[in-house]
Amino acid sequence: MKKVNAVLEERLRIAMLIVGSMEEISCAPAEGAFYLFLNVERKLGKSYRGQAIQHVGTLCELILSEANVAVVPGDGFGDPTSLRVSCAIGTKQVEEGLHRMKRLFD
Repeated sequence: MKKVNAVLEERLRIAMLIVGSMEEISCAPAEGAFYLFLNVERKLGKSYRGQAIQHVGTLCELILSEANVAVVPGDGFGDPTSLRVSCAIGTKQVEEGLHRMKRLFD
């Protein structure tokens, strides 16, 4: 179990570094979880290629279609200004997915 926890902690550390480099995105450190909640409030109300991003669900659909990354709207977890990113997949996949999101957000 210690090895699994160490891998997860390293994966989350890497994920937090990438998220920290994203414009207008914030994220509190995950504590004992394998997912992150990214605060995307500053992206809401903007538009991308003429498409209005009115709520987090629209942003999640945009991330899926444009960055090929699946994320979950945070409103189902009580936070309508966040999205949930799972880190339960491989480290390289987490890194790649977050880098794709960063390119989209930038």
